[in-house]
Amino acid sequence: MSTPKAKTVKAKRAKLATFIKDRPELEKKLGELTRASILQNALTAEMNAEIEAVKARFVSKLETHKETVSECTTAIETYALSHRDELFGKDSKTVEIGGHELSFRDNGGAVETVKGITQTTALDRLISHANEEVADLFVTWKASLSKDVIKAKWPDHKEFLTGIGLKLEHSENFTIKLSLVEGAETQLQAA
Repeated sequence: MSTPKAKTVKAKRAKLATFIKDRPELEKKLGELTRASILQNALTAEMNAEIEAVKARFVSKLETHKETVSECTTAIETYALSHRDELFGKDSKTVEIGGHELSFRDNGGAVETVKGITQTTALDRLISHANEEVADLFVTWKASLSKDVIKAKWPDHKEFLTGIGLKLEHSENFTIKLSLVEGAETQLQAA
């Protein structure tokens, strides 16, 4: 049985085995990556073509059923709305008919402005209300750093911004853009 330390050593050795030691080995890995990428892309294209073929076989059948579902749903909803008291009674929001459940659910309402009033106008009226508690009750106050402005103004205000505890953190992303066109036949033959 191996110990945790032995497993760690083994994992480190396995990781070291993947390191590239020189330029010829780098070129070999790029070729290996290119072959694998070409094959992966080919398999993905083949898979997508099969998926599209299956979809094409079922599209017309599905459309027929979609239309029927839509028509039936509209007819049932219209009937339920026009016969609500008879079907649901006064307080019930759900009824079972033939093993099927029909229900009305209130979404809790949505706050909207009345015609002619914008949200900005309503917000201004709340903020400027004589009773300050009104604004505190109905307005969300969310202070946040304007990061785009800070990045743009960093060179001119670096000393001040670092003095208050901010820093500008840079990072790089490494990418590989493979040439999958030139020499693709040779790459596949080598595989």
